[in-house]
Amino acid sequence: MKNIGFLLIAVVMLMGSCSKEESLETGGSGGSGGGGTGGGSTSGALLIKVVTTGAEVSTQDFTYDSKNLLSKYSATGNANGVNSTSTYTILRDAEGRATKITLDAAANPGLPANSASAEYYYLGPGNKKLKHAIQIIDGGTGFVLRDSVAYQYTGNVITRSNHYYSIDDGASYELFFYSTFKYDTRGNVIEQILYSDLGSGFEPAQVVTAEYDSKPNPCNFDDDAFLEQGMSPYIATNNVIKQTIKSDFAGTNLTSSGTYQYRSDGKPSKSTGTFMGVTYNAVFSYK
Repeated sequence: MKNIGFLLIAVVMLMGSCSKEESLETGGSGGSGGGGTGGGSTSGALLIKVVTTGAEVSTQDFTYDSKNLLSKYSATGNANGVNSTSTYTILRDAEGRATKITLDAAANPGLPANSASAEYYYLGPGNKKLKHAIQIIDGGTGFVLRDSVAYQYTGNVITRSNHYYSIDDGASYELFFYSTFKYDTRGNVIEQILYSDLGSGFEPAQVVTAEYDSKPNPCNFDDDAFLEQGMSPYIATNNVIKQTIKSDFAGTNLTSSGTYQYRSDGKPSKSTGTFMGVTYNAVFSYK
């Protein structure tokens, strides 16, 4: 059973792998940094595209609804001659809260999940804090995984999320892993630790740490629902300048770093950095 849990964790982390690798290129987003306000509309110019060049190329497109809330995020790229595409589609309620996020990653090589969706539920009307979420991961082989996520807050920020997986279509659930989050005084996630039980009790299996500049991120999504979609930088207040991922179960230790040039409003116009030793250059476009 724990071997299945190991696979489930790998699937979840892979769901967001594209965004994690490109987080330094986009610079994340502004807002209160997971402060539970939810649905934050963008302020000032809207980021619509990030084009990255170098040994690996990618294009990221941002689409907004009539209230300037993010409704779609897509990333296409080519690494080592292999093309990949990931698209997130966000549905919101009348209050602007994200109620469903779907991921279509069918074109990504090596991803076990062809599609995934997460439906989010809140503590009550007018409340921006998440209560729980149901994620469904469909590998296209008839094997559907259900993930029931329960959220814990300290003040206005999520400090822990518990993931209970079902392999019998929701008849029963078992806690397979949980994540903890730490923030700086500006609301940026500076540490995320994933704890897994692979047979000897729960222990850290992956640690992600990040450092930030003091400038506003190019977007202001401010939705706690993005925190575990591989899109956690999108609720940050500032821009990531260094990120380290240490993963025991994946056997990886990845470090990325970047610097920015800024517009007159403080938002990034260009960035240069490295990811896994590969240098990239990114240009930000606004409207």
